[in-house]
Amino acid sequence: MKKFYLSLLVLAFGLLAHAQNVSVKTFKLLPMDLTASSLEGKRIDQNGEVAALIKVVTTQTGFTFEGGVLGIVDSRQRNGEIWVWVPRASRKITLLHQQLGVLRDYRFPVEIEAERTYEMVLDVMPVPSLGFTEEPKQQHLIFHIEPAEAVLVVDDQIWEVGSNGTAMKPVDFGTYTYYIQAKDYQPKMGKVTVKDPDNPKIVTVTLSRIMKDKETFTVNGVSFKMKLIESGTFQMGSDESDADEDEESVHNVTVSSFYMGETEVTQALWKAVMGTTVSQQRDKGDKSWPLCGIGGDYPMYYVSWDECQEFIRKLNRKTGKNFRLPTEAEWEYAARGGNKSNGYKYAGSNNMDEVVWSTCNSGGKTHEVKKKMPNELGLYDMSGNVWEWCNDWYDFEYYDDSSSMNPQGPFSGKERVIRGSSWNNNAKNCRVTNRKSNAPDNRSNNCGFRLVLSR
Repeated sequence: MKKFYLSLLVLAFGLLAHAQNVSVKTFKLLPMDLTASSLEGKRIDQNGEVAALIKVVTTQTGFTFEGGVLGIVDSRQRNGEIWVWVPRASRKITLLHQQLGVLRDYRFPVEIEAERTYEMVLDVMPVPSLGFTEEPKQQHLIFHIEPAEAVLVVDDQIWEVGSNGTAMKPVDFGTYTYYIQAKDYQPKMGKVTVKDPDNPKIVTVTLSRIMKDKETFTVNGVSFKMKLIESGTFQMGSDESDADEDEESVHNVTVSSFYMGETEVTQALWKAVMGTTVSQQRDKGDKSWPLCGIGGDYPMYYVSWDECQEFIRKLNRKTGKNFRLPTEAEWEYAARGGNKSNGYKYAGSNNMDEVVWSTCNSGGKTHEVKKKMPNELGLYDMSGNVWEWCNDWYDFEYYDDSSSMNPQGPFSGKERVIRGSSWNNNAKNCRVTNRKSNAPDNRSNNCGFRLVLSR
C-alpha cells in the first residue's frame, strides 16, 4: 500500500512539474509601431526579408521560443518584454520555460507580415508546489549571444548555442567563467555567479565586429567597396546665411560606426542584382524621358525609393549581409567627413569644381563615379552627380526635436529624404547640409542611392 501511495505522489509531482502555467491573453498587430523596420529592431530572415517583430509582454524571464517550419529569427530580453523576430507567413510559435512549462504550437490569430510589429500579452499562473521538495541548489543560467554563430565556453565546457543565439542549462550554485568568440568579432570573457533558484540568471553578450578600413563585395562578377565610417558626434544642420529653414535648429548628433559605399550604386551593380538596365528603368516611367549617362561605372538613376528597397532585399539574399539605405544623420555625418572632417561646405572641399558635378560643369548629364576628388573619408560624389535616397521620412521641422543618438527620422510621412544634389542643380543644393525630399514611388534622371552596412 505504501508503494501505491508513493507512486501516486510521484505521478502527481510529474503532472504538476509539466503543467501548463502560461497562456496568451491577447495577440494583435500594432499598426503604428515601426520598431520592426527601425535600426534597433530590424532583423533579416533566412530569405533576405525583413522579419516581423513580436513584443512578448511579461514580467517573467527565462523564456525560449521555437517556431514552426520557418523557425525563429532572433529573440532578445527587454525591460518588461521579450522581442521575438519571426519570418513572414509564420503560423505558430512554441513558448518554453523551465518553471512555467510549455505552451506548444500557439497559432497566430492574424496573418504575420514582413516588417510589422505585433504584441503578445502573456497570462502567467503561479507554479504549484507540493510542499516537500528539498531546498534547490541549482539555477538556470541563460546566455543571449550576438552573433548567434558564436562559440560559448563555460568553465572549459562548450555549450550549444541555438540558432537564435540562446544557450541555457541548469547549473549548481557558484561562480563560472565564460568565454565567447566568433569569426570576425572581438572575443569576450567574463564571470557570472548563480545563487537564486527562483529566477534564471540571464547574461546578454554582444560581440563587437572587428572592423576593417574597407570591405569589398562581389555580386555576379561586379565588385563594390564599402568604407568604414567610425562613430562620432557632430553638429547637424546649418545656421549659415545660405541655409534653408529646414536646415536650422543646429543640434548635436552621435552616430555609431557603420560602412558606407565608396560610390553611388552603379549601373553595373544594379544590373548584377536586379537584371535591368537604366534604359529599362526609364521605360517603366516614360520612354520619352531622356537618358543622362549610360555605362557600367555611371551612377544608377530612374530608381524609386521602393525599388531601392527591393534591390537591397535581393542583395542581402545574395551576400548574406544586412545592407540598407543610410539614415539622414549617417549621410550628413559621412558627407561632412565624419571624425576627420575639415568643415567643408561641399563633400571634400570648399572648391566646388574639385568634388561636384553640378549644373555648372556637368554638361547636362551624369558622369562616371570617382572622377572627382573624394572627401576626407574616401567617399566619392557625396555632393553632386545624383541625389541619394535616405531611409528617413522627411519632416520640415524634424530638427526641432530629433533624437541625439542615431536618429531614425519621423515615424511616418509622405516623402522620403534625398541628399547630396545632382548634375542639374546649383551650388546651394550641393552643400552637405542641404535637405530635400521625394515621393517614395518617384523615379527621375537625377536620383540614385548609396548603400550602408551596419557593424
